[in-house]
Amino acid sequence: MKRSTAIVLGLVVLLIVALLFHRAPREQKPPRPPKPAAAVEPPAPEPAAVAVETPKPSPRPPSPPKPVELPPSVPVEEVKPGTVRGVVQILGVPPRRRKVRLEVDPKCRALHTGDVLSDDIVVDPANNVRWAFVYVARGNTGAAPPGALPPVLLDQVGCKFEPHVLGVRVNQPLNIFNNDNLLHNVHSLPFENKEWNFGLPTPGLYETKRFTKPEVMIKIVCDIHPWMRAWVGVLDHPYFSVTSETGGYGIVNLPPGRFLIKAWHERYATVEREVEVPSGGDVRLDFYLDAQKAD
Repeated sequence: MKRSTAIVLGLVVLLIVALLFHRAPREQKPPRPPKPAAAVEPPAPEPAAVAVETPKPSPRPPSPPKPVELPPSVPVEEVKPGTVRGVVQILGVPPRRRKVRLEVDPKCRALHTGDVLSDDIVVDPANNVRWAFVYVARGNTGAAPPGALPPVLLDQVGCKFEPHVLGVRVNQPLNIFNNDNLLHNVHSLPFENKEWNFGLPTPGLYETKRFTKPEVMIKIVCDIHPWMRAWVGVLDHPYFSVTSETGGYGIVNLPPGRFLIKAWHERYATVEREVEVPSGGDVRLDFYLDAQKAD
């Protein structure tokens, strides 16, 4: 009984399963149509761009350079002229002065009492010598200042040239006078400059001469009175001096620098020394004459 019931229940189950597999397919609903898209107005055409010429910008002016910072300025020291001074002295016993005999011209003799001594050697008790010509021979003498140079006097008094030694500049007027009541002639004996020879027969007459080149020294004589002589130093700068009765000289307004200075004398060999002149300096420089020139 129980077995048959189980069989019946099994068959019922199989029948139900069969019915499930053989059931007609369910009718599927058709797919819903998509909603119509909303009408979109076409975009209005953009207006055509109008080409507008843009003005070119004016060129910008260059910016000024930045100022350069300089180091603190150093005050420039003022340059002042200097001076060289001293004496010219003879070493040892100086030679005797020459005596001048005046018999050759009675008029000259009448101007003196007997013979006279020449000016070739004039010394003081310390052997400091007169009539030495001291000058700058080398160094920074600068350019010649503009303007005319004043005339220099060379006189003839008492049958002598006065002064015995002098200095002039190139092209500086040299006025040569005759103050004696007799005839003198003036004869230059240069090596570099032009020679001249002229007469001055009466007192008050004069002639003006110039030397065109530097020359140290030029001898000037009177051919009528052979003891009359003078010496002229010609330079292209103003830095020279003639020693006084005590042998002193002074060269002023020298620019700072190093110089070669020479001392010339009629009876002695020329001597020279170098010197450094600082700004505003006053330098002592002495010269000593030793070697005598041959007569």
